Amino acid sequence: MFVHVSVSDASPEEKSIHQQEWEYYLQFEQEKLQPGPVPDIVPLDRSMSTSRYLKRDVFGYLPYWERSSAPQYFQYNLLSQIAVFGWTVNPYGNLTQPSGWPSDWTAMVNNAHKYGVKVIMCVIEFDAEEMHTLITNSSNTRNFIDNVINEIDFYNLDGVNIDFEAPRNEDRGQVMNTFMQQLTDSVHTRLGPEYEVSFAGPAVNWSNRWDLAGLADACDYIFIMGYSFWGSWSSTAGPSAPLSGGSRNISTTVQNDYGSADPEKLILGIPYYGNRWQTVNRSENATSVSYIGSLFYRTGKDLFNTHGKLWSETFQVPWGTYYDNEKWYQFWCDDAQSLGLKYDLADNHNLRGTGMWALGYDGSNMEFWNLLAKRFYDFPEDEYLAVFDGSLDIFDTQPTYSGSTRGLISDSYVTYDSTQAYTGSGSGRWVLMDDPAVDTDWRVRILANRGDKFLNRGLSPDGSIVLYLKTDTSPGKTIALAMDDMAGGMEISPALDIVGDGNWHEYRFELRGEGWTSFFNGNGVLDGPIVSLDAIMLYSPEQEEDWVLNIDALRYERTPSSNLASQPEVFELYQNYPNPFNGQTTIHYSIQEPGHAVLNIYDINGRFLEQPINTWHTPGSYAAVFSSANHASGVYIYQLSLGNMHAAGKMTILK
Repeated sequence: MFVHVSVSDASPEEKSIHQQEWEYYLQFEQEKLQPGPVPDIVPLDRSMSTSRYLKRDVFGYLPYWERSSAPQYFQYNLLSQIAVFGWTVNPYGNLTQPSGWPSDWTAMVNNAHKYGVKVIMCVIEFDAEEMHTLITNSSNTRNFIDNVINEIDFYNLDGVNIDFEAPRNEDRGQVMNTFMQQLTDSVHTRLGPEYEVSFAGPAVNWSNRWDLAGLADACDYIFIMGYSFWGSWSSTAGPSAPLSGGSRNISTTVQNDYGSADPEKLILGIPYYGNRWQTVNRSENATSVSYIGSLFYRTGKDLFNTHGKLWSETFQVPWGTYYDNEKWYQFWCDDAQSLGLKYDLADNHNLRGTGMWALGYDGSNMEFWNLLAKRFYDFPEDEYLAVFDGSLDIFDTQPTYSGSTRGLISDSYVTYDSTQAYTGSGSGRWVLMDDPAVDTDWRVRILANRGDKFLNRGLSPDGSIVLYLKTDTSPGKTIALAMDDMAGGMEISPALDIVGDGNWHEYRFELRGEGWTSFFNGNGVLDGPIVSLDAIMLYSPEQEEDWVLNIDALRYERTPSSNLASQPEVFELYQNYPNPFNGQTTIHYSIQEPGHAVLNIYDINGRFLEQPINTWHTPGSYAAVFSSANHASGVYIYQLSLGNMHAAGKMTILK
């Protein structure tokens, strides 16, 4: 199988997806805002940055056309750098800011900095002649470096990413490396070594014109643009980032093109997008009739849901095909399964990290965030969340201002109590006072870190939270937990009865236990890959007397058998292929945990026909073959079950 890559030895590189989309969105670009007074951008909280729980860097480009919609879905605990795309530069080194900068970007930048995520300015140049003038003229280079440093300093940014693509052949080796070394030395000397300088590197080093190992040495790291293997120029339909197949793919990119570079200076970029073509037929990798366009994952997922999903064993990427108005169409778009294989590639080569083009292309879908959490987030096995040794720890909010609290007056308070402790030197003491103006039952929400889920420690949902409480009070009072999860909203645990005998008692909450309900925009299940404690919830019947209680030794305990990081990323049943068929068809599927898998075949009326699969599975990807020999033409149902997980699809026999 021939892989039609984006560049060749005989012709210049085709435009990358960065350049194609930048040029496309220029037609919709609003007038750039003029720089005003010093923006209200807060510096990076470096204490948060150094205490993050990511095992590797996760570097995401945020294009200006996604600046308004994308940040609402960001999971900041799963990002290390956000690159603002982008500033443009002229041959003399003068910069032009991205659309809406800085006003449209300030909220995102401040949130990122609050949670320890670095915000990088990305400078783009796609014209080889302008680039040559910039990097070979010493005066222009100095002007550029001065402007970059001033921009970083003025806007409290954290570094610069250079996206200079398709330079002259003679500029790809020592010339570019010298330019990058000068930029890196200047940024580190004038701003500090903590400010990052990186380069957007090509996927393929044709004829070894780039010195990629030297380029990696000349800056802090390279973001490998591991995509654009197929695009508008391609003679066939195919994947943006094939893991395998053909003579060029992202495995050869990492192993060969960047094989001599320091792996600790390499970030593997993967695509959150795909492409679509009109093709001559429905066969995999079919000849292209015309290019329809690129598509973001959020659109690709809709196409898969509508037309079915097939799996390419050659390229290790999903694809789909459909027939409309007497024409065949084919689309290829990475999903969580194929991206997981690319993350394996980065892990196996001990790369610095991974990243994506581009943030926001998945929209409100959580699959890719879930995948990042499972692969790169460092979950604790056991951890104390609050010990109250000398302070209130994460509970510094007064009860009457803790959100969703009712029945109390403002004289209620919380204080550190050095005279009472279950363990250690003290505990938190809450004094709750009745509001005589209302006769409703009490509800007190004791917020952890003011309810900020990105400041609270991320936990695996496969575990328990335990705390100790001491109080001397009348019966009828209960305690529960409110938990954030990445699936959206908050869930609340079943309430446990409080023992009011003046002694310490343990209260344990199983995160995977039964009886959880929605607290705010939730679904009653902790189904996100990362959960965090939002609040301790206290309930009491209406009363007039004060309620005094102490809480201590709040901890998380991981379920010993749980290991989310080792589980595959999805439970999914793919569309059979070929379909329609006469003879044999193949049904691909993947599972997320060990278990007994059953694949049943039914006719359209639901009558059971066959059971091709009935056996124990370890996590992974599988395929089953189904024959039409004993069945008439018509529509059939195939259903896969693994424990309480089920998926079904339709297939057509056409004889």
